[in-house]
Amino acid sequence: MLADHPKTMNLREDVVLPKVRRWIGGLFHRDNIDRTVGTLAGSQGDAGSDRHESAKRVW
Repeated sequence: MLADHPKTMNLREDVVLPKVRRWIGGLFHRDNIDRTVGTLAGSQGDAGSDRHESAKRVW
């Protein structure tokens, strides 16, 4: 069954892009930026804490 399944999928950009922009905009909104940066830095292991402080200074 999976052999017949399409390997790719095409989506209209004008349908998807506004939702992606809202999602990313929400992640980096000033009310969420500390949590987002903390999550990103935390995913980097031990080196993440220094990067978190650096990233916070940028914002």
